[in-house]
Amino acid sequence: MNTEELTRLPKSERDQVIHETARRILEIFRATGAVEYKEITDMYAALKGMDVIVRRESPERISEMVQTNSSLNIDFPEGQRYSNAVIWNPALGSRGIENAYMEGYGQLNGIVTVIGFAPNKSLSIESLSDASKHFAGLDRTFVRSVEGPVHAEDVVFVSVRIPSHILREEELTERELEIRDTYNEKRDRNGNAIPAFIHRGFLFTKNLKRQ
Repeated sequence: MNTEELTRLPKSERDQVIHETARRILEIFRATGAVEYKEITDMYAALKGMDVIVRRESPERISEMVQTNSSLNIDFPEGQRYSNAVIWNPALGSRGIENAYMEGYGQLNGIVTVIGFAPNKSLSIESLSDASKHFAGLDRTFVRSVEGPVHAEDVVFVSVRIPSHILREEELTERELEIRDTYNEKRDRNGNAIPAFIHRGFLFTKNLKRQ
């Protein structure tokens, strides 16, 4: 279902579609044996300063790669190369990684996935002139243009971003319940509110040993 079709649905039906999509995606990553994190910063800390390439990517493409132990190819169908990823290290904190969330377009029914992977010899990584431009006030120092295959064994982590009001109460931590309740209160009071999100991180520890 595309974004336009999703927004046309009544809210209750739209939320149900998003919830089912989130549940299905989370089940796929849980089935891989990756370690699940409800606190995304704890997952980043487990990387112990490792440099990774991070980009927003289609949930379907990431799911297929990890399920079939195959590769995902990053290319430029229109021929013009542009910046599409970030070189990131946990020591940077949020610097740089927010670009991956805000500048990418991959999503499925409101669910966004960001993938972190180790560079391999087949990848072409360049710093282009567009990396010096400002985008929505973001620091683009760490933005790069990446082209080539990402193999299943390169995947270090996947972060799944979910609207805070979608998951059921028993699926949320106390902190996430506060985020959800704050969002709901603002939406009910004003008729709308800036979307609030929660994350589920999946760390592919078996691949960390290969790096």
